Amino acid sequence: MNDFHIHSNFSFDSSTPIEKYVDFANNSGYSSLCFTEHDMILESDEFLSNYLQNIKKFNIGKQINVFAGIEIEINKISSLNIKIYNELDFILCSFHQNSKTPIDYYINFYKLLSESKDLDRIDSIAHIDFPLRYSNFAESFFDNFEQNSFFYIEKILDIIIKNRISLEINIENFLSSYKEISFKFWKKLIEIYKNKNGFLFTFGSDSHSLDDFVLATNKRKIVLQELNLIEEVFVSYKKHKIV
Repeated sequence: MNDFHIHSNFSFDSSTPIEKYVDFANNSGYSSLCFTEHDMILESDEFLSNYLQNIKKFNIGKQINVFAGIEIEINKISSLNIKIYNELDFILCSFHQNSKTPIDYYINFYKLLSESKDLDRIDSIAHIDFPLRYSNFAESFFDNFEQNSFFYIEKILDIIIKNRISLEINIENFLSSYKEISFKFWKKLIEIYKNKNGFLFTFGSDSHSLDDFVLATNKRKIVLQELNLIEEVFVSYKKHKIV
């Protein structure tokens, strides 16, 4: 069992030390964790070095592997210094945009991916279900936005598969008040992905606190059963290689 989307106190929106996650994971059946801090870790060499040293020390005498990653917006991937890229294990790319509609979101998402010259630097894509975070979109998604949205989602999946980029299953929306819509969305997306011969998945709890991590761990089995996925489909990365 692994989790490749966790935020610690090296991210601006978390105050939880890495140690608390690792201690819980050691007693909960995890084989690996990857911390995907926001790009604030790039603000200074000292901050990045401190982060990497913290990750390194948790790989000494522990039962699980702890990896260093970053969550970065797709349009910023080109600014990631190659030296820093090589020091990290995992690049999780996301696209946070409050678009007017889900269709606009997916058009913009597709455009960024299709125009990117740095797809080889992306290990996994997060938040492909981002519009479902918002009640006005979630409630009406399958009435008003499904067909046109999935037209562009399919194009996004084609790019991901062609470039051997993993697709993240992020548990966050499955724990929301719109979980039934999220399950419906993901069942369709996974079917399309597999029919296109997509098979690379990463799992992300998107934890920002230990409580988030505990809840995701407790609900994980139920979510995967509903999606008809098994733990073995989720890959881990070390120095951007699947291990």
